[in-house]
Amino acid sequence: MKRNKIYWIGLSLLTVFFVSCLDKETGEIKLSSDPTFVSLTFAENDSIPGLEDAAFTLEYEGHYNDSIIVNLDSLPHLTRIDSVYATFTFKSTSGSYLVQDKADGSGQDTIYFASSDTIDFTLPTVVYNRSSDGTALRSYRIKVNVHQVEPELYVWKELNPQVTTYPEINQKAIYFEPQDLFLFYVGSDTETKVYESADKGVTWTAGTRLNLPAENTASLKLRYMAAYKNQLYVTDNAGKLYRSGDGKMWETAYANADTLIYNLLFPQGDALWGIMRTGNDAFCLGMTADGSHWEYKADLPQYWNDADRMFPIDDYASLVFKSRVGNPKMMVLGGLNKRGLRNRTTWVSENGVAWEPLRDGALPALQGMALTQYDDKLLLFGGMGSSGYVTPLLESKNEGLSWSVPDSTYNVLPEKYPARTYQSVILDESDKRLYLVGGKNMERIYSDVWTVKLNRMYFGD
Repeated sequence: MKRNKIYWIGLSLLTVFFVSCLDKETGEIKLSSDPTFVSLTFAENDSIPGLEDAAFTLEYEGHYNDSIIVNLDSLPHLTRIDSVYATFTFKSTSGSYLVQDKADGSGQDTIYFASSDTIDFTLPTVVYNRSSDGTALRSYRIKVNVHQVEPELYVWKELNPQVTTYPEINQKAIYFEPQDLFLFYVGSDTETKVYESADKGVTWTAGTRLNLPAENTASLKLRYMAAYKNQLYVTDNAGKLYRSGDGKMWETAYANADTLIYNLLFPQGDALWGIMRTGNDAFCLGMTADGSHWEYKADLPQYWNDADRMFPIDDYASLVFKSRVGNPKMMVLGGLNKRGLRNRTTWVSENGVAWEPLRDGALPALQGMALTQYDDKLLLFGGMGSSGYVTPLLESKNEGLSWSVPDSTYNVLPEKYPARTYQSVILDESDKRLYLVGGKNMERIYSDVWTVKLNRMYFGD
């Protein structure tokens, strides 16, 4: 038999009570008959960081119809458990040992408790302990959990190489909750079609042409489509607003020759926000509670008198996200302002009326991005600068105050996913997963569907 050594302790403080109790009638010392497991700890090891953090408990395991010793919170990814200094404690003991399967499958080894050698817990292991009075023997299987995947890794997967063979620059993918469908809209100068997916982007129906009211005489601005109160809303290039309860049949929600709904921003609470146009060069922020009645709320913000720091009206990215304290916060960044210049200021607001610019220079002047919040970070997909270069992916861990390229060890766009602008991003909060659909770059227009999920998000499932 192989004889390794291992730390062992009889729970010295409890030994007095459990191991040797005084019989009041005879005055004799009575040894304990209880061999029950109390604890297992791993000693700190400079070459294996975090090993000492393993917390073991007794848990019922249905496969064995017995309790096992296990750490429910797995040790970090790649933690070595082949050279462990282990300390066992029992309510009483007269002798304890481990039995392990051999690595080559040729049998088992018995390991007796001694002083200082390490144990390889990658092998199937059972601990045996006999009570102090020698009358009871108890065994426990030991399971040491180590994360088998890197928790901080973002895993990408292509779901569909193309929704349509004829994609257009004017496109939008959106999740429509009332029907539990992904919808992908593609619009040309002559028609707009919608494709549906009931399995979250894997398969899609053939495109169905939208049924639009007669008031619609201009192309739809699909990029800014918004879901609000179980309705979909979209504007057209003539400043009219339309809504639909199924994504196919549309009606006019707002049409006013004097005040146009230029672009939609986002829904927030009981309001849908947008950019209104009241003259050739007069824009303002407005909101509606029902889609039909709009009211002025604030002038477009401007940072001092700089022309390239004005609030954008086109090609921006907008988002309502949770701040660090849990309150909703509105953000609009990038895009083109009313003078056609790229905006290089990130604007934030808590009420939609009072807007503040964040620290200058946090982002270059970009347009055509997709913005979302994921894992307490803001992620910015795509964004074209003045040189035509597309920034593939940026992240912010401080609510937009600064941005950086993610560590490529953990999060990088796949080679089959070229950097692009105007992609749609959908957050599935129930599955803690992101979906990206379509977009364009200098080479082509896309209608592919990708999904990405942070490995750590699986651990809470």
